Amino acid sequence: FSLTVSNVGTGPTNAPVTVSDTLPAGFTPTAASGTGWACTVTPPAISCSRADVLGASAAWPPISVTVSVLQSAAASITNTATVGGGGDVTPGNNGATDVVPVVSSADLAIVKTGPANAIPGNNVVYTLVVTNNGPSDAAAVVVADPTPVNLAFVSNTGACATPFPCALGAVPVGATRTITTTFAVPAGYTAPSPIVNTATVSSSTPDPNPANDTSTAQTSVAADLTLVKTVQQFPASAQAVYTLLVTNNGPSTATNVVVTDPLPAAVTFLGVTTTQGSCTPGPNVSCALGTMAMGATATIQITVQLPPAPVPPIRNTATVAADQFDPDATNNSSSADLSAVPAIPTLSEWGLMLLGLALALAGARSLRR
Repeated sequence: FSLTVSNVGTGPTNAPVTVSDTLPAGFTPTAASGTGWACTVTPPAISCSRADVLGASAAWPPISVTVSVLQSAAASITNTATVGGGGDVTPGNNGATDVVPVVSSADLAIVKTGPANAIPGNNVVYTLVVTNNGPSDAAAVVVADPTPVNLAFVSNTGACATPFPCALGAVPVGATRTITTTFAVPAGYTAPSPIVNTATVSSSTPDPNPANDTSTAQTSVAADLTLVKTVQQFPASAQAVYTLLVTNNGPSTATNVVVTDPLPAAVTFLGVTTTQGSCTPGPNVSCALGTMAMGATATIQITVQLPPAPVPPIRNTATVAADQFDPDATNNSSSADLSAVPAIPTLSEWGLMLLGLALALAGARSLRR
């Protein structure tokens, strides 16, 4: 409140002046001040005085009165302040009244959290936390959380034990309410994935910040990726080709599918091809396959050069991973063995000389004919 004392008379004040304001129920004064004023605060009242002279048609600097609005305040409050002293000859205008409408305001917020992944045939559990950030108590608070598509509502516990929407009643400023919600994921669930679950909080009390009245949690459904690796050797060219077959058995689409294949030190990387995505060349081959729908497959082929010396059987293991939870990690890796690599025959200097002589003789015979 701002209280301004004016001299509307024809002469200056000739005595100390005092301003008084007893605040009505629902308002508690917390501070009062003004330039040149000496103020005291004794709830529910404030009193400010000064003894300097105020000339005719002049006004002193205003007094600022700060009050705390209680939750119990009525919807409309009338506040009257008075001034006295100064040699006032017309006391009839020594009071001023202000009618203040009181409107509650409660910033409700809801935060919903849940698991990153779900497995068909199991339940998925979410936690909803409602907070009243104030400044007022929130009345008639309600939480809504529609059951996600193709899921079934199981139960609510905590602040709500009934199906949604849940009536939480009044939530005082600073208080929280927690609800634990369980949904069933059918055994044959395939879509949509991820599961998108959105909860909303509302109240009969005006909310100054509706942006935090809604919260969404996303839960990916499991995607069972498999990897099968085979190898074919070509002794004539001293090369081998690894073939990696990736399959998504679902039930969900797999995203950010990546295959890694660190090649054995004994072989030399020659090249890689893929039917989907792109690969980084070896010796540590990495292929980013992107998104694979349920039932989709992708094939990667890696060509390597075999070593020149005799080498025992060589084992090579590749692995596949994705963003989604994989319920069967045993089929995410696969190995293939190169059989023992024989030495590639080479000729000694004498052998090369004899080979050259034989070729020369063969050429001479041909010329004679």
